[in-house]
Amino acid sequence: MDYEKRFEQIREHLKAHEYLHSMEMMDRYPHSLQEPYDEWVKELLPLTLDELLDFERDFDTSKLKSPELIDFVLKCKELSIIPFKKEYETKLSQNLTRKLTPKKQHEIQTIKTYVNNLKDIKNIIDIGSGAGHLSCALVADTKIESYCLDMNSEFQEQGKKKINLWLPGLKDQIHFIPHKLEADKVYPFEINSNSTLTIGLHCCGPLSTYIVKTKPKNLINFGCCYHKMTDEYNISKIANDSPLEFTNHALTMAAKCLGTNTVEDLTTKYAVKRFRYPIHFFQVDNSNIKVTALGNAKASDYQGDFKHYIEKYCPDLKAHDVSLKEDQVNYYFKAGSLRALLGRLIEIYIVLDRVLYLKENNLEAQAFQFFDPKLSPRNLGITI
Repeated sequence: MDYEKRFEQIREHLKAHEYLHSMEMMDRYPHSLQEPYDEWVKELLPLTLDELLDFERDFDTSKLKSPELIDFVLKCKELSIIPFKKEYETKLSQNLTRKLTPKKQHEIQTIKTYVNNLKDIKNIIDIGSGAGHLSCALVADTKIESYCLDMNSEFQEQGKKKINLWLPGLKDQIHFIPHKLEADKVYPFEINSNSTLTIGLHCCGPLSTYIVKTKPKNLINFGCCYHKMTDEYNISKIANDSPLEFTNHALTMAAKCLGTNTVEDLTTKYAVKRFRYPIHFFQVDNSNIKVTALGNAKASDYQGDFKHYIEKYCPDLKAHDVSLKEDQVNYYFKAGSLRALLGRLIEIYIVLDRVLYLKENNLEAQAFQFFDPKLSPRNLGITI
């Protein structure tokens, strides 16, 4: 894969459609979207939730007529393709998978297969290791030692207890070290060895960038929580030639992309927006009226009566006529699906920027999809 060419193509596409990804669609209210997006959204209005899911998740254009909209969708699809690293799931003992979710088991078993195929690895640096579930699986049945770095001492104590209780044979191979990796902050020991593998499984916000900048000889890294980043991207020279600056709205979209996999997911999402959007519309139309924070509603609240929802979560609005405005909700909801097609591209932009930085520093970095996106949407891994 030509990473530089793909990065430049994605940058060009995202710059051309900055209007679409820079803001949440409901924040455009009371205005319709600018052209051509207004016409594109109108073409999506008749779609059922099943058809909308096919559009948003699978880039389905079968219900579309506008050549320009079809070209936009197919371009998003083309640029979103990243090859899969075809790794199988190595079977683990029950003690290694104890209390792990299916998602976590899938991730750990896949990474285990990848690491098993590496040669001459003697040490693992597990960044943001938590309780060390990943490290325990990776060193099991090997002579590898793992150094688990995490700023949360409670997680590390949980890991120690788990090892003492269920995995005593790993005591001498797992080392918990309290440590917070920050910009320009070094590890508490030497890491840039050919026999050392640095791992970061879903490193939050800027942490993946900090790891990449240490230029490890061997790496497998997965990012997440891009909305917690500020200026920790555009680190490669290529990116800095013509950098894109993303809003927090855009980074949040990247952090959540591929998260809607079923009609049930989309139905739940619509039910929430159906109640919340009209309250936002009312606030925009009546800026002089104070509205208290909504708080955390239960899923069942969105299945009930809108008036009851207002009374429970927005008592300041009980005396006002807040209507559902179904047509407006549908418009901005469908606009959100159009916008969502760019979320994965923003994530890939950030990941490829890191890959290119490593390549500029003479490291043979690559990017692959590792996990089933239906189980683990943040499945893009950088390897060296």
